[in-house]
Amino acid sequence: MNFVLIPVLVSWRPFNERSEKIAWYERVDIGSPKEAKTVEALEILQGDCVGPVKKVGRNQMLHIVLCEPEIPPNTGNIARLCAATGTTLLLVGRLGFRLDDRSLRRAGLDYWDAVELERHVTFRDFEAAWVEAGRWPERLFCLSKHAPLPYTAAAFRDGDGLVFGGETRGLPPEILSRFGDRALCIPMPTGKVRSLNLATAAGIVLYEALRQLHSW
Repeated sequence: MNFVLIPVLVSWRPFNERSEKIAWYERVDIGSPKEAKTVEALEILQGDCVGPVKKVGRNQMLHIVLCEPEIPPNTGNIARLCAATGTTLLLVGRLGFRLDDRSLRRAGLDYWDAVELERHVTFRDFEAAWVEAGRWPERLFCLSKHAPLPYTAAAFRDGDGLVFGGETRGLPPEILSRFGDRALCIPMPTGKVRSLNLATAAGIVLYEALRQLHSW
């Protein structure tokens, strides 16, 4: 049976001398009375939004996974992107900054409370938590300039994860080699730059996935 994970509690707690936002989720089966009430509540909350609101049977959620990001403003800008789109942000591995870094907070403005944030110490821990949460490992897509397929070749689905490496190192070869045809690139036709800014790349791919999900 299909199910959704509904956030039921969000709080902050210490993590290695830093603050960490933790979300607890409750599994709700699709079609159950409780799921119907949740959808109705979501539609009521969206009623004051600018523009038409599409009636949906479930919340269309994507995940951005940052593996060892190094530059705080990039992660802060991606957090703002996640707040705007209802996307979960997952931070994996050793970070190049503290979660209370001023430049990180400044880039995210006052939207951090609207971000669903998960923190995982290693990529192995992240993968285990991904499966434990009922998500499919086959629905993780890695982004790398070394990948042969463009991001537009993927058929994205609700719940997919978009995995990005750090600004200077990218994703390790051992991770990329495991993803095969789920390793994607963003074409850079002039060949005059080595890579795109991390926040820019995340925005490009995330909005393509959203376009496919919402038929924009």
